[in-house]
Amino acid sequence: MTGYTLINLQVLIMSSISSSLSAPQLDPDTQVRAVRSSEAQAKPTSPQFTIKQEDLADVMDFFYDAVSWNRVKVKLEFNQATVNDFGGGHGTYHTVKFSFIPDRADGTFSPDYLDKTERATLMFEGRMRSAGITNYAPVE
Repeated sequence: MTGYTLINLQVLIMSSISSSLSAPQLDPDTQVRAVRSSEAQAKPTSPQFTIKQEDLADVMDFFYDAVSWNRVKVKLEFNQATVNDFGGGHGTYHTVKFSFIPDRADGTFSPDYLDKTERATLMFEGRMRSAGITNYAPVE
């Protein structure tokens, strides 16, 4: 045992024990992707948007562009006009509720398709923001 003092040996042993006991570091995104790819995805919530009457045509164009660009299918649940003040002044507002149509026969979404639905939603919301259009729907 030449070259090592008792203190050096204790430090060496303790660091060896410590490194062997520490848990391996895993990337949380990798863990999430692994879980997402192995299980069937439930149906996402039915999103909705509430906009002023004068913005309806532009918003529907943005909506269908995002759906088409991301190659997802949607079903419009309803398009209801209401005269009220949802925060943008008294007037006519349209509430449009929709759902994404699953890509699997069992009514679930594949991970890739679920990503596409998320991208379509983000693209749609981004186009509305860029145009200065407010979504007055309640936040889920």
